[in-house]
Amino acid sequence: MCVAYATLELRTVGSVLMVGLNRPDSLNAVSTQMAREFGELARELSVPPQPPQPPQPPQPPQPPQPPQPPQQQTPAQQRSITAVVLFGKGRAFCTGRDLKESKTHTEADRAEFQHLVRDACDRWAEVPMPTIAAIHGFCFGWGVEVAVAADMRVAAAGTVFCLPETSLAIYPGAGGTVRLPQLIPVGIAKELIFTARRFTPQEGHQWGLINKYSLLWYLCGH
Repeated sequence: MCVAYATLELRTVGSVLMVGLNRPDSLNAVSTQMAREFGELARELSVPPQPPQPPQPPQPPQPPQPPQPPQQQTPAQQRSITAVVLFGKGRAFCTGRDLKESKTHTEADRAEFQHLVRDACDRWAEVPMPTIAAIHGFCFGWGVEVAVAADMRVAAAGTVFCLPETSLAIYPGAGGTVRLPQLIPVGIAKELIFTARRFTPQEGHQWGLINKYSLLWYLCGH
């Protein structure tokens, strides 16, 4: 891909874009940079591909021009992307907020981070092509909120899900409290949010949250 990200790994399989959360040493905990890049990628995917240009009539000879640097193209402009699969590199999908980084945040940093994580999930919910969250390992906090912003969710057997925010005296602030009750019964959504209890792919499948569960991470190159 022409567009490079420090915290995301992009590759294409045919017309499917594979997006890997790429902070494996931190179990893909979301940093400010990852949240920013994640939102930028969603915005780029929402840019329609450029239509082919009609042939131009011959032009008279022009004086030599200095070479111009190549223009970067967004993933959607590079080729026709028909679907996006989101996965986590390493042992986890995403373990939520990077608590180590957040200890250093000022009040302004906290406000910026909150805006970025919410904006990123909102943008992913509006990506025009189908999006699939392929989940394995641990899926906590923001990882769950990203997953519920996708169109479909498939999980590896043994994945552990949790919205732990209330146990940390904070709340899921990236749209999970709105989107989760739209996918599963409201009473169950409230239980998961209020109690921060962990749940399995099998439970998620019974509730309608997880479309399928299997040894899926092998499909994403793990």
